[in-house]
Amino acid sequence: MKVNYVDMPINFYKIKQKYFLNLTKRQFIGLLIGAACGIIPFLIVLSLSGITNAALTLAIFSLPAIFISQYEKNGIKLEKYVKLIINFHRQPKKRIYRSRNITEYVELISEKQELERILRNG
Repeated sequence: MKVNYVDMPINFYKIKQKYFLNLTKRQFIGLLIGAACGIIPFLIVLSLSGITNAALTLAIFSLPAIFISQYEKNGIKLEKYVKLIINFHRQPKKRIYRSRNITEYVELISEKQELERILRNG
């Protein structure tokens, strides 16, 4: 007897609901912002120059917003990732391991013993 079943993912937070054009809400909003940032320079350059320069201008102005909305590393969005990097570099650097010269301690102990001997005999 064959049993039909569907494997359920363990972590439901990794599943993202798609809204339009198989994009999540964040990605779609980023696409709209990128298009809004790129359309006006596109039209200005199109009236002054050819379609090639206009398309290049559209890409230059719209791709940063699209990239920001698409980027995700280990479940962390780009703005949070950049914030973590900035906070890391702002923190004071603490050196955890610091080697110490043992001969200095031996010399200090021998000087201390000599001073104590001089003071006792003294």
